[in-house]
Amino acid sequence: MNKPEHDAHLLREHQPIFESAAIGMVCTRGHRIERCNCHFAGLFGYEVEELVGQEAAILCASADEYVRLTQAARVDLSAGRAFVGDVQARHKDGTAAQFHISGRLIDPDAAESEVVWTFEDITEQRRTQLALDETRREMEVIFETAVAGITLVRNRFMVHCNRRFEELFGYAPGEMQGLSTRVWYVTEEDYAGIGAQAYVALGQDNYHRRQQLLRRKDGSTFWAEIAGRALDRHDPQGGSVWLLEDISERRDMLQRLELAQRVFEGSSEAIVVTDADNRIVSVNRAFERITGFSAAEVMGRNPGSFKSGRHDASFYQSMWQSLRDKGHWQGEIWDRRKDGSIYPKLVCIDVMREPGSGRVVNYVAVFSDFSDRKASEEKVSYLAYHDPLTGLSNRLALNVHLEHQLAVARRNGTRVALLFIDLDGFKPVNDSRGHAEGDKLLVKLAARLREKARESDLVARLGGDEFVIVLEGSFTDQNLATIAADLVAVVAEPCPLGW
Repeated sequence: MNKPEHDAHLLREHQPIFESAAIGMVCTRGHRIERCNCHFAGLFGYEVEELVGQEAAILCASADEYVRLTQAARVDLSAGRAFVGDVQARHKDGTAAQFHISGRLIDPDAAESEVVWTFEDITEQRRTQLALDETRREMEVIFETAVAGITLVRNRFMVHCNRRFEELFGYAPGEMQGLSTRVWYVTEEDYAGIGAQAYVALGQDNYHRRQQLLRRKDGSTFWAEIAGRALDRHDPQGGSVWLLEDISERRDMLQRLELAQRVFEGSSEAIVVTDADNRIVSVNRAFERITGFSAAEVMGRNPGSFKSGRHDASFYQSMWQSLRDKGHWQGEIWDRRKDGSIYPKLVCIDVMREPGSGRVVNYVAVFSDFSDRKASEEKVSYLAYHDPLTGLSNRLALNVHLEHQLAVARRNGTRVALLFIDLDGFKPVNDSRGHAEGDKLLVKLAARLREKARESDLVARLGGDEFVIVLEGSFTDQNLATIAADLVAVVAEPCPLGW
């Protein structure tokens, strides 16, 4: 059998294989498609008849791609080797595709021999690979730029960690790779105990989270929040990812807030916090005790709703002007309790502003019930100018009043008269009946004098049984004599003891 007959025989034998192959197969000669199987034609969206006799270049995405392919293939094919590579192709409808191809000469000794090509569509595979590559790049960017420290751990050794993780522990780039997680812990007991608990949690729930005091490379410590998951919950030691965040400042802030809250609630002075519109947002227990209002009853209310009515509009205008200009006001205000009673309070109000912008955020008022102190001050003031036994003005009040009335009399050309009253026989009363009975007598006589004197007159007790009456206004000597006689008569009236 000669060679042409042999070749024809081989073609007939391999034709069934060629046609039924699950991969695309095509034979080309001199850049033309000699024949192809149905699978190949279908890969490109053609019928077999449409491709036979066509230039192979119509299958490439571009002329440049075809030149690149033929030049690369010529090197291997001319050397008797199979060519393997990838090609950017184009479907009949113009959509792009990518194929993995291999080609070999049917007869390496014949320069014009056909080339048999196999085509495998890797479009989706390449698209998937590109997507995976993109995802991997994104994950790498996230890994390296995350504000939290991230590390991959196997068998309690760090396989990889991002730069933030290294910074948190004070290590140089790459220095933590391969180190045991023991370097995290302050003590060996922490490493053994807490670490064991973490891996038990990973095996059960595939999640572990805790707050832990950790150690930096230089020996200093910091508080961190740690969260981890295993790559496989059934083998947590085989791989786990841990995220770590430094929460030292947050813990300090929370502790300060807790302390401030305890001070707020434990203060013996009432504290009221309002927003920028002066609506109540918080009060403490002392406020509830002093005012009788519960916190729930005053939330959202304006403190002005507790006004007593004792202060006019100018008082509050002055207060707000001070808050605007100085950010602070202090003074005495009379307000109303829940039961309607009015009470005085000493108040300090401060303005809280937003740093930077200076915008008003809150007003904080601290006040105490001034009632007892006010009563004490009034009592002290009263005793300073009044006789404690009779309630009449005392010597100090007499001197002040007399000085004032004399000045008025000089200015207006009027007269002032002084009447001195001294009780005769008062000492025997004290000696025989006792000082308690004597005091009762003085109180009774003081009441008679006050009742007999005019409303404009001042009645004072100098001490003992000595009284003084200051008369002011218009009167004649005869009037004065009549008034004096009436007062003496009042004093001379019988005064039964034991009333």
